[in-house]
Amino acid sequence: MPPVQKPQPGDLIEISRGLYAHWAVYVGDDFVVHFGVPAADLSPGSKAVSSQTVEGRVMKEKLESVAGKDKWQVKNSLDGKYKPRLAKEIVKDALASVGKARKYNLKESNCEHFANEMRYGVAVSQQVQKVDEAAAAAAATATALPVGIFGSLVIGVSALARAAVKASTN
Repeated sequence: MPPVQKPQPGDLIEISRGLYAHWAVYVGDDFVVHFGVPAADLSPGSKAVSSQTVEGRVMKEKLESVAGKDKWQVKNSLDGKYKPRLAKEIVKDALASVGKARKYNLKESNCEHFANEMRYGVAVSQQVQKVDEAAAAAAATATALPVGIFGSLVIGVSALARAAVKASTN
């Protein structure tokens, strides 16, 4: 689906895939450069969808082909945090990477890391940061949960004991 904003060379493109987003660098003439594991290398149980490191490839394709029927948008969301490189440098470096093999790892070197590295010179992934934050919050909740249950149990047992003592004295 085309977005409201027309992409300019050097812009980052976020393609919504439901539970995650795929990222690409717009290089002009309706083409993007993106990093991932070629579809031919994806199979059930593939290491590419795990935290393991596999061989990835930088590809240049039509935006329409990469996005398919998924919604996409221009999203230079880190412009306020990092200074974008010059558009001509972003495009030049992205195009120079096409066809090159790179190590792909969901947590440390994914499509968003690549796109941000091209635009800002910094390989970061907000998706990974959000997952890490959610995992830390879940771990903290899981750690606190038994204490909460134990505390409720102690209060409940204490109340039962007081009621039993009161009943026995009457």
